[in-house]
Amino acid sequence: MIVRKIFKQKEELFSLFNRISANKWHNADMESVAASRLFLPSSGFVDPQGVYVGEDLESLLYNNSSIIDFNGIRHAVVITGGTSVRYSLNGLEYPIETNRSGSAWAHVIAEDNYLVNGKRTHHINLVPFDYHAPNSKVLDMQKYTLNTLEVYGTKENVEVDANDNFEKVTEIIMMLLGENAVSSDQYANIRGMLKEQLIDWVIKRAGGNGIYTLDPQNEPTRAWRILATEQHQNYPTIGDFVLELDSVVARERKVGENAGDRAQLLLRAVKTAVNQYPQVFNAKTNIPDKFTYYDRNIYYDLSKLSNNRVVKGAMFLNTLSYVANRAMPGDMIVIHGLDSITVSPRILKPYREKMDEKGIGLITTLEERDNKEMNIKTLNSFIYPLSTQDLVVLGGLTPDSLEDINYSWNKELSKRVRDELTANTSSRFYVYRARDLLGTVIDTHLIL
Repeated sequence: MIVRKIFKQKEELFSLFNRISANKWHNADMESVAASRLFLPSSGFVDPQGVYVGEDLESLLYNNSSIIDFNGIRHAVVITGGTSVRYSLNGLEYPIETNRSGSAWAHVIAEDNYLVNGKRTHHINLVPFDYHAPNSKVLDMQKYTLNTLEVYGTKENVEVDANDNFEKVTEIIMMLLGENAVSSDQYANIRGMLKEQLIDWVIKRAGGNGIYTLDPQNEPTRAWRILATEQHQNYPTIGDFVLELDSVVARERKVGENAGDRAQLLLRAVKTAVNQYPQVFNAKTNIPDKFTYYDRNIYYDLSKLSNNRVVKGAMFLNTLSYVANRAMPGDMIVIHGLDSITVSPRILKPYREKMDEKGIGLITTLEERDNKEMNIKTLNSFIYPLSTQDLVVLGGLTPDSLEDINYSWNKELSKRVRDELTANTSSRFYVYRARDLLGTVIDTHLIL
């Protein structure tokens, strides 16, 4: 804590007496140079290269700017606790405040992925945020469709990719059915019936004579038919699956009244989903198959699709599946406002594993205060613990959120940080960078 290596303070101290600048009129700047080279401890960031993010509240120098180099940050978590943040566009306008602090921070953190590394960044917007980085393609998901049944994977991994997609489709339909609509026993039975019937239909009857196989290892060519191509019009949809479920109801009625009722409930759930959300369940994919070299920031805007957290969660799951498979090795995914939806962390885990395999970075923002279902603790299997992140940004704290953060970090935040953040002061955030093993509280002013 005494000397931050990034300050290079010792080097500055030695140069203090032999590198005083002056002009031909002998006007020296001894006072200003000396002030900037004082050998004083600070916990703040003054990187040789970086971006201005505000003032370091813990520096012994008054009004000491925080300059942070985000190059090399691949995995980060921003927990705002509902605290707003100040930002300016290009540093030219008077600072304004936004309650979408996580989205603002995420843009600043992710910028180096494009500027320094030349890699594409995929933004999944679950909360509204009007700013878009330069060289962007914005896809309003009210107008674009991702066919839920299409499998975006590889020939080498087709069996795993197909099974993951069967699980995804099953989960989405069951989410829209709702656990509260049926008893726990019925829910399990209906889920099992749905998945079994879905797989049987895809293998034997979807698209005419099936688009998959029971034996992908020995029938690879047939198995590859399930993979998405640019011929989206030839691919079946969940809407086509409704006709299949009509015959299931008739068949189950012969087994017994309870079995028939379960099948009827399943049919009703799928029909409702298809009728209410045709852009998800009954339309062909129309998202661009190719991005240009200049499309370095792709935005999938789901923020306006629905106010229902479960419905938006189902649509997010479908989008995440697509993005995780489409993204190239080295790309980055930014999820804005993951705690604004409801989705099972269990179903998200395979996509995080896919991202890890491809070396895809992940920045996640959690922007609500004290969300009991979606937080850093419950989402541990997808986001991973705070102790594993390259960068952590924390905003307003409450007793409950502090407990979750300490659990995920496997240590307690210091009293100085707790005192600063529990006050919930606007634009006050704690920033921790793992490679320094230290952090500071910043009076934040971001430049977008």
